[in-house]
Amino acid sequence: EQNGLDVIRGDGTDDLLVTSAFSSDLVRSVFVVGVSQETPQVDTFACLLCQADSALGSDGDDAWLFGTTASGSGGNHDRLRCIIRDSSDTAFVQDFVDTAFVTDSAFLASYINNGTGVYRYNGTAKTFGTATQHITVSKEVGILAQPNTGSNPANLNFWDGDIAEIIIYNSALSDTDREAVENYLLAKWGIS
Repeated sequence: EQNGLDVIRGDGTDDLLVTSAFSSDLVRSVFVVGVSQETPQVDTFACLLCQADSALGSDGDDAWLFGTTASGSGGNHDRLRCIIRDSSDTAFVQDFVDTAFVTDSAFLASYINNGTGVYRYNGTAKTFGTATQHITVSKEVGILAQPNTGSNPANLNFWDGDIAEIIIYNSALSDTDREAVENYLLAKWGIS
Protein backbone atom coordinates (compact mmCIF):
# COMPACT_ATOMS: atom_id res chain seq x y z
CA GLU A 1 0.00 0.00 0.00
CA GLN A 2 0.92 3.66 -0.48
CA ASN A 3 -1.06 6.24 1.49
CA GLY A 4 -3.62 3.53 2.26
CA LEU A 5 -4.15 2.66 -1.43
CA ASP A 6 -3.20 -0.49 -3.31
CA VAL A 7 -0.19 -0.50 -5.65
CA ILE A 8 1.47 -3.01 -7.97
CA ARG A 9 4.82 -4.32 -6.70
CA GLY A 10 7.59 -5.39 -9.05
CA ASP A 11 10.08 -7.88 -7.64
CA GLY A 12 13.06 -6.64 -9.66
CA THR A 13 13.51 -10.11 -11.17
CA ASP A 14 10.94 -11.00 -13.80
CA ASP A 15 7.77 -8.91 -13.42
CA LEU A 16 6.67 -7.18 -16.62
CA LEU A 17 3.44 -5.72 -17.98
CA VAL A 18 3.20 -4.77 -21.65
CA THR A 19 0.39 -2.95 -23.44
CA SER A 20 -0.50 -3.30 -27.07
CA ALA A 21 1.18 -0.82 -29.40
CA PHE A 22 0.15 2.79 -28.87
CA SER A 23 -0.63 5.08 -31.77
CA SER A 24 2.31 7.31 -32.62
CA ASP A 25 0.01 10.27 -31.90
CA LEU A 26 -1.12 9.11 -28.47
CA VAL A 27 1.60 9.92 -25.96
CA ARG A 28 2.03 13.63 -25.26
CA SER A 29 1.86 13.94 -21.45
CA VAL A 30 2.99 11.23 -19.04
CA PHE A 31 2.54 11.10 -15.25
CA VAL A 32 3.81 8.18 -13.18
CA VAL A 33 3.80 7.58 -9.43
CA GLY A 34 6.23 4.99 -8.15
CA VAL A 35 8.34 3.81 -5.25
CA SER A 36 11.86 2.48 -5.71
CA GLN A 37 13.22 -0.32 -3.56
CA GLU A 38 16.35 -0.81 -5.62
CA THR A 39 19.27 -2.47 -3.88
CA PRO A 40 22.40 -0.29 -3.76
CA GLN A 41 25.43 -1.22 -5.83
CA VAL A 42 23.45 -2.42 -8.84
CA ASP A 43 25.45 -1.13 -11.80
CA THR A 44 22.73 -0.90 -14.40
CA PHE A 45 19.42 0.93 -14.63
CA ALA A 46 15.93 -0.27 -13.84
CA CYS A 47 12.93 0.65 -15.96
CA LEU A 48 9.66 1.75 -14.38
CA LEU A 49 7.77 2.89 -17.47
CA CYS A 50 8.87 3.19 -21.07
CA GLN A 51 8.02 3.07 -24.74
CA ALA A 52 11.19 1.62 -26.19
CA ASP A 53 12.80 -1.66 -27.14
CA SER A 54 16.22 -3.11 -26.32
CA ALA A 55 17.79 -0.93 -29.04
CA LEU A 56 17.08 2.19 -26.99
CA GLY A 57 20.58 3.54 -27.51
CA SER A 58 20.70 3.10 -31.28
CA ASP A 59 17.11 2.74 -32.45
CA GLY A 60 16.06 5.05 -35.28
CA ASP A 61 12.63 5.32 -33.70
CA ASP A 62 11.81 7.78 -30.97
CA ALA A 63 11.75 6.46 -27.43
CA TRP A 64 11.14 7.54 -23.85
CA LEU A 65 11.84 5.95 -20.50
CA PHE A 66 11.52 6.58 -16.76
CA GLY A 67 13.71 4.57 -14.40
CA THR A 68 16.56 4.64 -11.94
CA THR A 69 20.19 4.88 -12.90
CA ALA A 70 23.43 3.80 -11.29
CA SER A 71 25.13 7.09 -12.09
CA GLY A 72 25.36 8.07 -8.43
CA SER A 73 28.27 7.47 -6.10
CA GLY A 74 29.19 3.84 -5.68
CA GLY A 75 26.81 2.74 -8.41
CA ASN A 76 23.77 3.29 -6.19
CA HIS A 77 20.35 3.65 -7.78
CA ASP A 78 20.02 7.14 -6.36
CA ARG A 79 18.84 9.09 -9.38
CA LEU A 80 15.58 8.99 -11.25
CA ARG A 81 16.38 8.98 -14.94
CA CYS A 82 14.22 10.26 -17.76
CA ILE A 83 15.31 9.60 -21.35
CA ILE A 84 13.69 11.17 -24.40
CA ARG A 85 15.04 10.90 -27.93
CA ASP A 86 15.44 14.22 -29.69
CA SER A 87 13.48 15.01 -32.84
CA SER A 88 16.40 14.19 -35.13
CA ASP A 89 16.36 10.57 -33.87
CA THR A 90 20.14 10.77 -33.46
CA ALA A 91 20.63 11.52 -29.77
CA PHE A 92 19.08 11.53 -26.33
CA VAL A 93 18.22 14.45 -24.14
CA GLN A 94 18.25 12.96 -20.68
CA ASP A 95 17.94 14.22 -17.15
CA PHE A 96 19.19 12.99 -13.83
CA VAL A 97 17.24 14.44 -10.92
CA ASP A 98 19.64 16.83 -9.25
CA THR A 99 19.08 15.51 -5.73
CA ALA A 100 18.87 11.88 -4.75
CA PHE A 101 15.31 10.67 -4.40
CA VAL A 102 14.58 8.58 -1.35
CA THR A 103 14.33 4.82 -1.67
CA ASP A 104 11.03 3.52 -0.25
CA SER A 105 9.39 6.94 -0.70
CA ALA A 106 6.75 7.64 -3.32
CA PHE A 107 7.62 10.06 -6.14
CA LEU A 108 5.82 11.65 -9.07
CA ALA A 109 7.61 12.01 -12.38
CA SER A 110 6.01 13.80 -15.30
CA TYR A 111 6.93 14.75 -18.85
CA ILE A 112 5.00 17.11 -21.12
CA ASN A 113 5.80 17.02 -24.83
CA ASN A 114 5.09 20.59 -25.90
CA GLY A 115 7.76 20.91 -28.59
CA THR A 116 10.71 21.51 -26.28
CA GLY A 117 9.87 19.12 -23.46
CA VAL A 118 9.05 19.78 -19.81
CA TYR A 119 10.27 17.30 -17.20
CA ARG A 120 9.11 17.55 -13.58
CA TYR A 121 9.78 15.69 -10.34
CA ASN A 122 7.34 15.87 -7.41
CA GLY A 123 5.73 18.93 -8.97
CA THR A 124 8.98 20.83 -9.53
CA ALA A 125 10.42 21.59 -12.97
CA LYS A 126 13.88 20.22 -13.72
CA THR A 127 16.37 21.39 -16.31
CA PHE A 128 16.05 18.92 -19.13
CA GLY A 129 18.05 20.09 -22.12
CA THR A 130 17.88 22.25 -25.19
CA ALA A 131 17.10 19.85 -28.03
CA THR A 132 13.58 19.53 -29.35
CA GLN A 133 12.10 16.47 -27.71
CA HIS A 134 9.09 14.39 -28.48
CA ILE A 135 7.58 11.06 -27.52
CA THR A 136 5.80 9.84 -30.62
CA VAL A 137 7.04 6.29 -30.95
CA SER A 138 4.44 3.75 -32.06
CA LYS A 139 5.32 0.88 -29.74
CA GLU A 140 3.90 -0.91 -26.76
CA VAL A 141 4.38 0.58 -23.31
CA GLY A 142 6.44 -1.45 -20.88
CA ILE A 143 5.61 -1.29 -17.17
CA LEU A 144 8.09 -2.58 -14.54
CA ALA A 145 10.62 -3.46 -17.24
CA GLN A 146 11.78 -2.56 -20.73
CA PRO A 147 10.01 -4.67 -23.37
CA ASN A 148 11.79 -6.11 -26.36
CA THR A 149 9.27 -7.45 -28.86
CA GLY A 150 7.60 -9.60 -26.25
CA SER A 151 10.75 -10.55 -24.36
CA ASN A 152 13.29 -8.63 -22.30
CA PRO A 153 16.57 -6.88 -23.06
CA ALA A 154 19.93 -8.42 -22.28
CA ASN A 155 20.41 -6.45 -19.07
CA LEU A 156 17.01 -7.49 -17.66
CA ASN A 157 16.26 -4.05 -16.30
CA PHE A 158 13.33 -4.96 -14.06
CA TRP A 159 11.88 -2.46 -11.58
CA ASP A 160 12.29 -3.37 -7.91
CA GLY A 161 9.54 -1.42 -6.21
CA ASP A 162 6.01 -0.19 -6.65
CA ILE A 163 4.02 1.50 -9.36
CA ALA A 164 0.98 3.31 -8.04
CA GLU A 165 -0.56 5.17 -10.96
CA ILE A 166 0.05 6.04 -14.60
CA ILE A 167 -1.80 8.78 -16.48
CA ILE A 168 -1.12 9.34 -20.18
CA TYR A 169 -2.74 12.07 -22.28
CA ASN A 170 -2.73 12.39 -26.07
CA SER A 171 -2.13 16.14 -25.82
CA ALA A 172 0.48 18.40 -24.27
CA LEU A 173 -1.32 19.68 -21.20
CA SER A 174 -1.41 23.37 -20.44
CA ASP A 175 0.33 24.55 -17.29
CA THR A 176 -3.03 24.85 -15.57
CA ASP A 177 -4.11 21.31 -16.47
CA ARG A 178 -0.69 19.86 -15.70
CA GLU A 179 -0.73 21.49 -12.27
CA ALA A 180 -4.20 20.10 -11.60
CA VAL A 181 -3.09 16.55 -12.44
CA GLU A 182 0.09 16.87 -10.38
CA ASN A 183 -1.75 18.25 -7.36
CA TYR A 184 -4.29 15.44 -7.61
CA LEU A 185 -1.59 12.76 -7.71
CA LEU A 186 0.57 14.34 -5.00
CA ALA A 187 -2.40 14.52 -2.63
CA LYS A 188 -3.82 11.09 -3.53
CA TRP A 189 -0.55 9.27 -2.92
CA GLY A 190 0.68 11.36 0.02
CA ILE A 191 3.75 12.78 -1.70
CA SER A 192 5.28 15.89 -0.16
